[in-house]
Amino acid sequence: MRAEGRQRQWNRLMSRKESKIWLGIMALVLLLTGPGPGVIGYARAETVKVAVSISIPPFFIKEIDSGIEMEIIRQAFKRGGHEVLPVFFRAGPRITSYQDGKVACASTVTTESGLKGVYSDPVITMETVAISLASRGLTIQNIQDLSHLNIIAFKGAKNILGAQFVNAIQNNLHYRERLKNEIQPVLLYRKRVDVVLSDGMIFQYYRNKMAERVDVTQPITAHHIFPPQNFSLICHDPLLIDAFNRGLAQIKASGLYGRIHDRFTREIFDQRLENREEPR
Repeated sequence: MRAEGRQRQWNRLMSRKESKIWLGIMALVLLLTGPGPGVIGYARAETVKVAVSISIPPFFIKEIDSGIEMEIIRQAFKRGGHEVLPVFFRAGPRITSYQDGKVACASTVTTESGLKGVYSDPVITMETVAISLASRGLTIQNIQDLSHLNIIAFKGAKNILGAQFVNAIQNNLHYRERLKNEIQPVLLYRKRVDVVLSDGMIFQYYRNKMAERVDVTQPITAHHIFPPQNFSLICHDPLLIDAFNRGLAQIKASGLYGRIHDRFTREIFDQRLENREEPR
């Protein structure tokens, strides 16, 4: 009888051990595979790799791992329980890394980009302006007025600024695009070009950075001939976009979104564009 009792105790003990083992295995499977398709919004936190631009401060500033757009993306994902791992690329490799699946998301894309994935709500708005020296007295009231001018633009401008712009500069032998935006204010202030095409905040950032190399006190005119453009985040996984959009709405409602903008604006815009010429 004592032997039978010991056997029953052994069976109960093994049953408890097996249960613990199976519970451990199930927990490990859930950890590795994540939530099932019926769970909305990612039940577990994860680090999200985001391809970001290396060349558009103050929106992304690699040296301090920050910037306007970087902080908005980071704080929006944080509200959804996700950490962000930014991966800095030049413009072309940034998109390629997303297309190849090396990152989960890519920043600063328009919904007309043709990329496959799920687009977020607009993250930031940029406005490309035509910037000239006021002393030149140039009249630039529409896109067609650029057709005969010596222009330096950011890399990929023809892919972003629309068909009307492409038509205007297609026969312009003095139109160039450059990857390094820091050269733009140098060329303008040294009168090597007539016009710089850049987002105003990006130009202002590099204008301040180049103050020791060139006389940036010369008055400039910003010709507002292009409409502002919204830029979004794109991700392969719709659940990530859902989490991001909810976080983005939260930081806008709380005022954090505006404070992020204001922080970088105060640091950069100690000298504003002096003159403003409105589009006709």
